Amino acid sequence: MTSPIVVGVDPLRHDPEAAVLAGLLARATGAPVVAVAVHPFEIPLRFGGGGDFQEAVRGRALARLSAIEPAFHGVELETVAVPGTSAARALHDLSEQRGAGLLVVGSTHHGISGRISLGSTADRLLHGAACPIAVAPLGFAERMRGLDRIGVAFIDSEEGLEAVRAAAALARACHADLHAATAVEPIAWSATSLADPYNIQCHLDELRDLATSRLRAALEGLQPPVRSHSRVLVNSPIAALEQFSHDVDLLVCGSRGYGPLGSVLLGGVSRRLIHRAACPVLVVPRGTERAIETLAAARTTVEAGHA
Repeated sequence: MTSPIVVGVDPLRHDPEAAVLAGLLARATGAPVVAVAVHPFEIPLRFGGGGDFQEAVRGRALARLSAIEPAFHGVELETVAVPGTSAARALHDLSEQRGAGLLVVGSTHHGISGRISLGSTADRLLHGAACPIAVAPLGFAERMRGLDRIGVAFIDSEEGLEAVRAAAALARACHADLHAATAVEPIAWSATSLADPYNIQCHLDELRDLATSRLRAALEGLQPPVRSHSRVLVNSPIAALEQFSHDVDLLVCGSRGYGPLGSVLLGGVSRRLIHRAACPVLVVPRGTERAIETLAAARTTVEAGHA
């Protein structure tokens, strides 16, 4: 059975970003989609609740689910409206129950268009999801038409290699190019640097060459190979990857290199990158890159079954 993509749908307002991103990924991978709207749990009558209230909020959630159906043209879609006191908890539990290969959510409406500004639901999910999670920025639905350039933020660690493997699997599924980037911190100049600036530049060149060789080795080790491009940026990691996010359609990054296996535990770089990226960001928890690889292989499995 193919693992589904679970997408969170805001039951109260027009919020197409997550649905559009999930639809693009579902069409690329062949994975089914479970769209979930979590509406408020029943409120006691003495607080203004009751059967009529419950029916009204459920009806509104169902209407929002119906409104996003066009984003999933050609995709196997199931819509679910569930009551809950916490949207994050309900989405987390349903993702685990369905064995989701990916969870997709949108960002808050209080941010800047073209940037990811995390609301409470997305923020809580990023710190507890047991599967990869993608966050779509505000305004994504209006300007995005495809996933032709899959980006990955590389660091020389097992988590960095997992992110590269997951990004490569998505690139193959999307018939896209893989763009990998890593950052080299600039060397701070001091008063003594003025006496020997040549050595400072030589050291920076050595760091850049080392980063280049490690990034290329990670890309060359991919099996099967994927059409790829590498870039080493001399800047702080946040500034470099924020700049890089303007040049790709989706940016994959790993979670922090410690914490529970199979859960997202964001470090400073990943968290700030999610807030500042100009494109959707997909975070791969430790040990779960296989979920993306399995998801990306879903179309091949489906096509083989119809052959």
